[in-house]
Amino acid sequence: YIKAIQHWHPYEFYPAMGMSIMAPFALLFREQGKLVPILWHYSPKSHLGKSIVFRMFSLNLFGIDTVAGNSIDSEFRFLNIIDSICGFISINEVDEVDFKKLDDILKNFPEQRNAGCRGQQNLSTISYLSRAVLGMTSNRFKIKTKNTLERILKIEYDGTKEGERNLRGNSDEVDRLLSQMEPIGWRLVEDELKHVANSFGNLMNDINKHADKLRGLTMFIDPRRPERKRTRLNSS
Repeated sequence: YIKAIQHWHPYEFYPAMGMSIMAPFALLFREQGKLVPILWHYSPKSHLGKSIVFRMFSLNLFGIDTVAGNSIDSEFRFLNIIDSICGFISINEVDEVDFKKLDDILKNFPEQRNAGCRGQQNLSTISYLSRAVLGMTSNRFKIKTKNTLERILKIEYDGTKEGERNLRGNSDEVDRLLSQMEPIGWRLVEDELKHVANSFGNLMNDINKHADKLRGLTMFIDPRRPERKRTRLNSS
């Protein structure tokens, strides 16, 4: 997993790595009112590895299958996916999804315990929990509502790298690395649970102890800017 970073910019790679590892704890954070955002990779250019990076940290690391974008184009299906597993779920190619009808869910689930509910014929309701962290890919980024944007970490992939990343040698090397990746994610989660003694307070203390280092990891050189300014990733 660490060797794969050489094929992407840090700002394209590290957020998916970090979000996937903390995804099993997302519901705990949300129960405490902590924001756990949606991660969104986008670029009008293809073959940049937007989906591959998500696959690495969902299917390869945790054994969680990728979801097709057209499978979330209803409130019922979207809620089912969010409530399906305490883990990182990659949703591929969401360009055709009508996010206007999913806007309430997008605003609720990243920082609330309950993602939403659905009525039944017997007048009862089914509630859905905000278990999953979602990673979405698209060619365009269509979300415009400010309140929803605040719950999304959007990352535009570097379109100038299209040719380099499609060189036969580079793509073969990525395929080789993917084939060697073991599904060690749940073992890492078990180790973390032992370290924090199954306590949310201990988990937060552990994060706070490393806060300065974590902030440092959100500062990257943006290679698309001629002046190469340092850029801080944020949820908007």
